[in-house]
Amino acid sequence: MNFPDARLSNFVARSSVHQILFSAIILAATAGCQQPTSSAPADEWLTVTAGGLSIRAVRADSGLVPFVRDAVRNGESIATTFFTAAPLQPYSISIYPDRTSLTDRWRVAWQFPSFQAECWMIAAAWATELDLLSPQAWSRDACGHDAGNATHVRNVLAHEVVHVLHGQLGQHANIGTLPHQLHLSRHRVGPLIDHAPHGKLTKTLWSTQ
Repeated sequence: MNFPDARLSNFVARSSVHQILFSAIILAATAGCQQPTSSAPADEWLTVTAGGLSIRAVRADSGLVPFVRDAVRNGESIATTFFTAAPLQPYSISIYPDRTSLTDRWRVAWQFPSFQAECWMIAAAWATELDLLSPQAWSRDACGHDAGNATHVRNVLAHEVVHVLHGQLGQHANIGTLPHQLHLSRHRVGPLIDHAPHGKLTKTLWSTQ
């Protein structure tokens, strides 16, 4: 482009140089502020809220959250409908990545420092909490359970939801008729109960027979 005035031409040239230098400074500053990217650790604990439920899991197990959410909600629907109970009050749900972390939690929750879990114990629940050993760890840290059988995993979770319901009714209502209801309903919700090998958990729950 031709400028009729030499002074104007020199001004434009100097301005262009200044703009280039300013842009270079800005780019350098921006590059210096960028943080190095790194993948988050697989054992980092997350709390994922999905479908009205808050579920704790390590990052490596976060992909299980949608399945667990749906299974728990289904279990709640079965339990509250069958026992004509009100919707459950909020309770915590955690997926533990290994046997050690799950046992540590139970030792604290039950105030039983020397507790040693049997290999078939992959879940437990009470009025305020539901704990599950990650199905991804069952082949290594459990026995008598098939993580590849989705129906079995759903039944385990539905079983634990019944424990939550039982615990909440015990805290907030007269449950004098509940053992009788549980006894009469075994033929209908039995698959939700019989997830312990050799009937160990079944015998405990159905001791009113």
